Amino acid sequence: MIKRLDALTQRLQERLMARGLGERTLHAAVAATELVRDLLQAARHSGNGKTTAAWPTTGHPPPQGSPGALSDHLGVLVDKRLDRLNQCREWRSTDDPIEAVHDLRVASRRLRAFIDVFRPLLDSEIVERTEKPLRRITRAARSLRDLDVQTELLVKRLARASTDAERGALEHLLEQLELDRDRAERRAEKRLRKVDFDELQVSMSAALGETVARLPHDASAAGALANELLERLVDQASRDKPADDGIEYPEEMHRLRIDLKKLRYAMELFQPVFGDDYDALYERVEDLQELLGVHHDLVVLGEIVDDLKDRMRSKHRETLLSGFEALNDQLARERRQLLARFRAQGFEPDWWRRSIRSSLVPN
Repeated sequence: MIKRLDALTQRLQERLMARGLGERTLHAAVAATELVRDLLQAARHSGNGKTTAAWPTTGHPPPQGSPGALSDHLGVLVDKRLDRLNQCREWRSTDDPIEAVHDLRVASRRLRAFIDVFRPLLDSEIVERTEKPLRRITRAARSLRDLDVQTELLVKRLARASTDAERGALEHLLEQLELDRDRAERRAEKRLRKVDFDELQVSMSAALGETVARLPHDASAAGALANELLERLVDQASRDKPADDGIEYPEEMHRLRIDLKKLRYAMELFQPVFGDDYDALYERVEDLQELLGVHHDLVVLGEIVDDLKDRMRSKHRETLLSGFEALNDQLARERRQLLARFRAQGFEPDWWRRSIRSSLVPN
């Protein structure tokens, strides 16, 4: 990994100089490589092939809650996610292409979360050089992943379908999704060909190095910084929270889901400086995000079904129309159930602010 960083950094220097970008960006990339090298030298492989954290000065990881623990944690996370990004970029050739598409999307989103959270500490040119390719990767994988999720939902429904009309509608819908996925796969490959993964790796390493260099030097200040950066995400979720008036607001629920996913990924970055409540807080935000994710999947599926209903109606395909209407009724019932669970579980921004602060900045 260290040799790879040296080679990639040299390439990045040459490209930055050729493109006439800012000297500060060039300097940050070079300086960050040294910092990242120090972090990665601390990650040694044990006999079973697993990576374990160790520190050159003592041979032991720094204590939980210390700034050194946070730096090590961030270095390992970024390296792990970059490796997963590279492993999944050629998803067709993997043992499980569907899972590889999912991992590609998640890795890109988690790396984007790193950039978004630590934006106040980063040089603007480094932000620009990481955000654009990461966003392109996320978008390339998004349509594929969404279609895979919808296909999985429909296959499960087909297995428990009780009427011929329902089975016929589901089979017709699966055929449509298969065609859509072929087109989405071609678009994704075209978009990913435009991403220079080697350059992205060095740019992310530069962002990591700059972040580590600017982290506070004591545990209490690191906790205060984490609280400040996470509070921004809670504030955004508070603004997107749907009204609690018994009405379903699909768009607002979808935005809140995205906000909570960003909060969840951001919490992962600060795990070493969290207190004992981390696991409970993380599980709570994960459960709520996943509940809203299921709701969004049903909304998207309902929109597809509505479109096909209109087509079947215009073509006088009464049997398929009947099957799609029955499916639509099922989706509506399931959405109502999820809405009731969301209301019961709820998202209380003030509670989250207090809980995160007390865990990060104890009295």
